[in-house]
Amino acid sequence: MNLVILIGNIGQDVELTSFENGGQIARTTLATNESYTNREGQKVDVTEWHNLEVSNKLADVFQKHVKKGDKIRVSGKLKTQSYDKEGVKHYITKVLVNEVEFLTPKASQPTTAGDNEEN
Repeated sequence: MNLVILIGNIGQDVELTSFENGGQIARTTLATNESYTNREGQKVDVTEWHNLEVSNKLADVFQKHVKKGDKIRVSGKLKTQSYDKEGVKHYITKVLVNEVEFLTPKASQPTTAGDNEEN
């Protein structure tokens, strides 16, 4: 089963791309933070960055309600793609989001949204 659930903060405002067929894709980044104490007793903070991709109806909701710095919970599936640049193969892993929960309090937005369509 390919399922990922992340809680973090949005790293940049959402970029929405619309297609001629009416489809949409929203893209942004999510920072997740983890803290631990190393063997020397020092606190270590680690931030991981994740590429989020949201499609179809949920993309419009995402673009309208999610802003840089917002705390959210997303669930979806991982997808890894590769591309060649100057003869070097690069890989990028995305989270294809199918559900989002807004954790930053905002009076006028829904608390959860989902997309039952296949990504």
